[in-house]
Amino acid sequence: MRILDERNRRLEIWICCLAFLLAGCKNPFATREPEPPSASRAQWTPPYQPEDVLSNLRTALTDRSIVNYVRCLSDSLLTGKIFRFEPEPAAASAFPGVFERWGLEEERHFAEQLFQAVPKDSVLRLQWSRIGEQVGEGGERLLVTEYLLEAGFPQGFSSAPRRCQGRAEFWLVRDPSTSYWYIWRWTDRATVDAPAWSVLKAVLGR
Repeated sequence: MRILDERNRRLEIWICCLAFLLAGCKNPFATREPEPPSASRAQWTPPYQPEDVLSNLRTALTDRSIVNYVRCLSDSLLTGKIFRFEPEPAAASAFPGVFERWGLEEERHFAEQLFQAVPKDSVLRLQWSRIGEQVGEGGERLLVTEYLLEAGFPQGFSSAPRRCQGRAEFWLVRDPSTSYWYIWRWTDRATVDAPAWSVLKAVLGR
């Protein structure tokens, strides 16, 4: 009986040694270090349909994701179309020169300023109300929507409107290599007395 106990004890010791070797000489019973958080938990839908682009643009604002915001816009290297923004006429007159060369980099800068200006615990919300669609030349798509953008700026941003409302016209083009859709032309128009989106872009993008 004593011999059997001795053999069992040696077997247990051998198993423990093997476990230590397989664990890379680390204590297998040590508390596991937490994995670093994901670099981005922002929502993203592969834009196989034009409507997906507007959905991604909305969630990019809600998630405050610069990467996903810019991914909604056309890169000429992918689509052959240079992104451009056409402001609401009254806003263009009120902020002369701001929109003369408004392209992809200006739009990126605006989004960065917006996400930095609105505190993380404040509202940043975009609502779409689609009112029309049209097929253009070469298979391009035109989506016409009414929008409501709410941004909870702190008191120091007195010149930045907290509520923008109007109509947006989006011309979208598809990348033939991925079948993804992108916005290449964005036209802004006022519909009510509230400031249009162009005003917010002018204030933060200057």
